[in-house]
Amino acid sequence: MGDAKRSSAGLRGFAAFGTALLVAGFLAARAFLPEWTSTAYSGVECIKTATRDLALAGATLSSPKIATRTRTSAGVLVERAFRRLGVEAPTALRVLGAPVGPVIEGTLAMPGAAPGPVTIALDPDGRIMRLDWLPGGQAVEFATPDDKTRAARKAMSESLSKVLLFPGDELLEEREYPLGNTTAIVRPIRSATPGRPAESLVRLVVPNALVSLSRELEDPEAGSFLAPAGEVSGQLAKAIPALLLAFGTAILFAILLFRRRISFRAGLFLGAGIGVSMLLGGLSGDPSSSGAITGAIVMLTYLVVGAFAVILWTVAESLLRDAVPNFTTSLDAFSYGRLLPRGGRALLAGLAGGAAFLGVSLLVPALAARFAPHLGPTDVTFRLALFQGPRSPFFEGVYDSASFVLLFALLRFRLDRVAWLLTIGLWGLWISTALPVHSALALPLGLALATILGFVFR
Repeated sequence: MGDAKRSSAGLRGFAAFGTALLVAGFLAARAFLPEWTSTAYSGVECIKTATRDLALAGATLSSPKIATRTRTSAGVLVERAFRRLGVEAPTALRVLGAPVGPVIEGTLAMPGAAPGPVTIALDPDGRIMRLDWLPGGQAVEFATPDDKTRAARKAMSESLSKVLLFPGDELLEEREYPLGNTTAIVRPIRSATPGRPAESLVRLVVPNALVSLSRELEDPEAGSFLAPAGEVSGQLAKAIPALLLAFGTAILFAILLFRRRISFRAGLFLGAGIGVSMLLGGLSGDPSSSGAITGAIVMLTYLVVGAFAVILWTVAESLLRDAVPNFTTSLDAFSYGRLLPRGGRALLAGLAGGAAFLGVSLLVPALAARFAPHLGPTDVTFRLALFQGPRSPFFEGVYDSASFVLLFALLRFRLDRVAWLLTIGLWGLWISTALPVHSALALPLGLALATILGFVFR
């Protein structure tokens, strides 16, 4: 009875601790992180202004709708602002257009180009800050455009770039930077607005696909506007652990399936939740104009990602049952429609752990943004639409938990006594590569998050 009371008291304490961290994280994020700053705008006026400005450039905007969304280049915007401006970054981002703010989605047409979906990001005053247009509505064109088509698209992008200039703005000498099969054209802007941060107009025309125009914070390291060689290699390095996880999971799944030591009950239960959560935000882009190929690719991606999450959880759980004799999970009770005392405690521990996990994930970037901007955020802490594809919090929760359990189960087979500590260290190192903070803070934050998961699963 004494042990039960101590266990209940510890669980209540953990729940209070998780709640406190969650509240602190939300308050700090609301105060210091730019994507948490709300922007008041009139949707009707924003659409009218954008339609008028585009018409002056020879473009026609149809079927427009406006919503609060995350800008396409939000991560680059945040990283550059804190690196270049320090503590002034949040204020500057409110002027330049917050990473999360009003975005118009619709269909754009110009003479000489087929209509296609367009996404237009606005600043707090409703002025256009970024325009991404997909002429013809297909993300992939199999026919290589001829010189006439290339010249026409270049002329269209030059005409559209005028809608990103404000009264009195002057474009300075352009600089060109090779970027794969295209070129990024960067032109500094001499602004007539006093106190406005230095900006550049960045124009990117992919030969057979996207037209992208944006006002960007001026950066002497011009290669960081899009994807310099160092950033590409860094992204590849970050992708290696995920590829190893996918490859290892596939092998383990085949082995367990061959030995008939695998159970899909809990995995399918979670998979249904993942499927619903991934579709709540709808498909990315404008389904009415994005084209059949693009829509099919998006749906296929959702299916593959959802199936992988189910397989990852199933493999992790099955291995843990092999590593720990007579092991059961609270999901076993839930899948049979019973909520036993153990299930209730597990549910409370999971909610408390999730609250603590989210609270720490917000608190560290927010405090860094305020007190150590040189170590500040390198990306936004959330993206809208919140429930859309792999960005779904439910998917991310299952993915993180399953990868943690899988690592613990593998280590438990050979290193029983130290498996828990090794799992925290290795999983913290792995997750640190994907956290939206400077590398100096990423590992400590990763270890803190791993410790929270370790406490929940212990």
